[in-house]
Amino acid sequence: MLGIDILPGHSPQAGEPVFAAALVEDGKVVLRLEETSLSEVLKIIEERRVDALATDNVFEIASDFNELTRIFGKYSGSGFRLIEVTRIGDENVKIETICALVGLCKGKPNPIETAEAVALLAYKGIGSEVLLFEEETRIQVGRGRVPGSGGMSRERYRRNIELLIKRKVAEIREHLNRTGIDYDLFIRKSGVGLVGATFIVYAPRDKLNGIVKQESGHDLFVEIQPIKRESISYRPLGKVENRASKKSDRYLIVGLDPGISTGVAVLGLSGEIISVFSRRWLSRSQLLRIILQYGRPVIVATDVNPPPSYVRKIAAQVGATLYVPPRSLSVEEKRRLAEGYMGVENTHQRDALAAAMRALREYRGKFDEVEREAVKYNVPFPMDYAKYLVIRGVPVSNAIQDAIKEYLHLTSKEEKSLNEALEQGPEELLKFYQRLVEKMANENRALQVELRDMREKVNNLEAILKNILETRVELRRQSMDYSKLELKIESLNTELNKIRLQLDESRNEINVLRGVLRNVALGRYIPVLNISLLLENLGHLEKQVQPVIFIDKNYPVSTLKALLDDLAESGRQVIVITRSGKELQTIRKILPIGSRATSLEYIDECIQLEEMLLVRSDSLSRALVMAESDEGSKIRDIFEEYKRERIRSFEGLQR
Repeated sequence: MLGIDILPGHSPQAGEPVFAAALVEDGKVVLRLEETSLSEVLKIIEERRVDALATDNVFEIASDFNELTRIFGKYSGSGFRLIEVTRIGDENVKIETICALVGLCKGKPNPIETAEAVALLAYKGIGSEVLLFEEETRIQVGRGRVPGSGGMSRERYRRNIELLIKRKVAEIREHLNRTGIDYDLFIRKSGVGLVGATFIVYAPRDKLNGIVKQESGHDLFVEIQPIKRESISYRPLGKVENRASKKSDRYLIVGLDPGISTGVAVLGLSGEIISVFSRRWLSRSQLLRIILQYGRPVIVATDVNPPPSYVRKIAAQVGATLYVPPRSLSVEEKRRLAEGYMGVENTHQRDALAAAMRALREYRGKFDEVEREAVKYNVPFPMDYAKYLVIRGVPVSNAIQDAIKEYLHLTSKEEKSLNEALEQGPEELLKFYQRLVEKMANENRALQVELRDMREKVNNLEAILKNILETRVELRRQSMDYSKLELKIESLNTELNKIRLQLDESRNEINVLRGVLRNVALGRYIPVLNISLLLENLGHLEKQVQPVIFIDKNYPVSTLKALLDDLAESGRQVIVITRSGKELQTIRKILPIGSRATSLEYIDECIQLEEMLLVRSDSLSRALVMAESDEGSKIRDIFEEYKRERIRSFEGLQR
């Protein structure tokens, strides 16, 4: 383990940096160099067969990521590691803080002390490995030179070279297949042979020793290079890198057009285009790292039949359904499918987008059926999860029930009760929801018990913190122990603040939830449907006895009148709530006989819940009375003004 620290006055931007260096073997410092150049450091690494180079900041070695890859590219796949000891998890910690914690030094260390410290810390497994390269290798095979002009002899020479390349590619494939190493192959064909080929091998460079040889000849070349990452990454020492971390729960359709330049299209299950891009020499691991930032691929699609092995392997790696068209799509079909999206920059992107769109069209009918069937349940649930289950072969009704069960955390018994309630009508459905409310109330009580336990934990932490603070004066005499306790106090304060914040948030959530659930269960609040929801679900909502409607958007008067008349024809009284008094005046003109209306201006208490309002029943009654009273007062004022005007006219005639 070799540790280095840059000397004051030096930087990689100003030329070759100069370092202090310390070599650690079996936990002991065996070599100290108070001043040495970067080239000498690299020479020590090779001569002493150093396993790892440790530093407190990798950008003391090079000014940017590309320069780091240039310096350490030859060590890729050899087992050599570059370590930054100050990188703890996702945080950067000062070297003097880490040294104080482990007892290596006190105060700010000088460069040689820092070099020794970083080497010993890395030896103890503290810090993170700096990842510059993928654990993958690119093998390129191509022509050694381009044939010049020369008629028949030139063409014969070109064909010979292309046949040589074809045989060399076949030879490399045979070696890789025999050893069982996974790879993808992208080729550029010619009339009789190959112009060139690129292998992306899913193994580090050292695994190919003795299997594939680098060549640089007159006729062809074989170049073997580690694959550089897109940016610098870190991996805590002793841990395996999580290559497929998922940052989103969206379900995706991914269209692929693999090749030397791979086209990628990412869609949501509703058909929205999330991303379309293409990249040269895109390995499967790089592709997955990009896609998983957007969500979870559930369909991987191609535009050709049979599908390329690259596409099949990607689908298998993520457990997605592979979509292959019945026959390869024609250029005209691909143009038509990708038509209208302005972000397509080349044919690779177009083909990938067409493949994704074709897969979406294949499943569109099932998705529409999910959306239609979901209306019957009148309960929120993750629609895309139900669509995902349908993709996996689950029948639509079962998929929706499974999604509801997943969303509401229903047991099998509760799921059965929900199905029975849906069949029996609104009254049984209301009873089911009341039972569900009671269950949620019990869960709230359990949360209160958990809160009580958390308060006890806070009290214990406060007691610990108090004890630490009481002994602080004595610990000041021992600077090393004092530094450790300072860090512990800071950590405890942070944890204490987090717990207090969690307590406040949980308490507020419980209070709000308790109040809403109690008022709904007791009938103090009346659910008011947005008119947009009513228009979409009119057939299902006809069973309502007395609908209360909120006009949440601007609609044509004819649409509103048709809806109100339709509801009134069945003999039901309709209550309409508008957003303003101006809208209320318009609604009164088209309101059916027997129906009533008011506006939010008269309602003093309501709760917005996405597609509906919860309005206090007594507040709604008052609002209706006030609105009708105001309307009556306006009519009386108009009538009185009319009488006064008539009297003035009569008096004028008498004069």
